[in-house]
Amino acid sequence: MMKLLKYEIRRGYEQYLILFVAMIGVALMVRFGGFSQVMNDGSVISENGSLQVSAIAAIILIMIYGLLVFGSIVFVGLQILRNFNRSMFKSQGYLTLTLPVSTTKLLLSKMLVASFWFGLTILAIFISSILMTEVSLTLGSIFGANVDIQLLAVSVIEFMISTMQSVLCAYMIITFVHTKYVKSHRILVAIITYIAISIVQLGISYVFQSDAIMQASTLGFTVSSSSVSSTDALETYTSIIYEDMFVQLGLAIIWGAVYFFVCKYLLQRKIELD
Repeated sequence: MMKLLKYEIRRGYEQYLILFVAMIGVALMVRFGGFSQVMNDGSVISENGSLQVSAIAAIILIMIYGLLVFGSIVFVGLQILRNFNRSMFKSQGYLTLTLPVSTTKLLLSKMLVASFWFGLTILAIFISSILMTEVSLTLGSIFGANVDIQLLAVSVIEFMISTMQSVLCAYMIITFVHTKYVKSHRILVAIITYIAISIVQLGISYVFQSDAIMQASTLGFTVSSSSVSSTDALETYTSIIYEDMFVQLGLAIIWGAVYFFVCKYLLQRKIELD
């Protein structure tokens, strides 16, 4: 298993690192080059009516940073799909599927590494966005003075599990369109399958979340319309948020398990290599 993980990580890691370094580099240029202060002042025209070079440079850097953020998310997503498709269903697939490892280990290694790179991309975006601002690099400054560490930890775990679930869903769809059931128009079938799965998943999630959403909305309206802040109401609201997050976490685990076992079954019984 460790050999599979090392192999997956080594494939194309240079491209990911270049993106991360570029994002953080631009963010540091904005912060320590004094451009963030220029953007905060909002002054592009100097007193004599000419354009400020520093303001123009700041705008250009912010645009470059935005393109890097958008491009990195798109690039990583496409790379995850491309790597799985190429290594499993193209010429490499004959070698991959004949390796002396189980399908379970093969799927797990690919899913873990793909989730790792996507999570690292989000982390790089988060770190670079913090570096780009003038806030002090402390938990209180970044997340607020009243940050709930436990809630933050649960949110991170939920994000990680949801990322793994999304990767497994993508793997299952790619595998499905390479079975004997799909002979042509694979991209179109994949898109339709993804939309159908998303609708079903959102519908089921709404059924489990509807009570929590209504409670949170009602309580939020009550607290906002009251002239006196209620500690009890705030605690109740926080407990509702916790409940909703644990429901989301449980659903992500269940959906991830379903996608994993369906993908594994299709790989073992139904696929057709190109």
